[in-house]
Amino acid sequence: MQENTVIKYLNTNMFIREITRWFARHSFQNRIFLLLLFTSTIVMLAITWYLTDITKERLHYQVGQRALIQAMQISAMPELVEAVEAHDLSRIKALIDPMRSFSDATYITVGNEKGQRLYHVNPDEIGKYMEGGDSDDALYNAKSYVSVRKGSLGSSLRGKSPIQDSTGKVIRYCFRRLYSGTVGELA
Repeated sequence: MQENTVIKYLNTNMFIREITRWFARHSFQNRIFLLLLFTSTIVMLAITWYLTDITKERLHYQVGQRALIQAMQISAMPELVEAVEAHDLSRIKALIDPMRSFSDATYITVGNEKGQRLYHVNPDEIGKYMEGGDSDDALYNAKSYVSVRKGSLGSSLRGKSPIQDSTGKVIRYCFRRLYSGTVGELA
């Protein structure tokens, strides 16, 4: 083990000596040019990394806010509140389906206070429990929020909002999903 460390040190040391010799053989102007080129390349790489990181962060924030606002708008619809209170699945479907056609959301889901789906893009998923484990704040604290989780259709950026009755009690919740499968690129 110690021999490997010594060999690595010697190899690194020899590599540095070779670079130093190669660098010393060139004229002063060439050395300055190479140093400037190296420094400029490092600075450009750092700036590119920084700008890419900021752009991803802002995109994630903006898309999340758009999802959140639309989830809040949908959950505040009086017709939807009435349909959810009556547990009228066909009426919920009739209200949500047209929204899906003009929305940029991958899908819209409505769930009950137990975490079961009342509406889902895949009818086979209705009645099954939500996946992701990120519904507690909407259900128990009546909060609207953005989350990134993996659900039945893969990873997604979600805007979640509680559906409240006239007294303010949370009766269900709604979430709007964006960017199926590409969340890793945004996060």
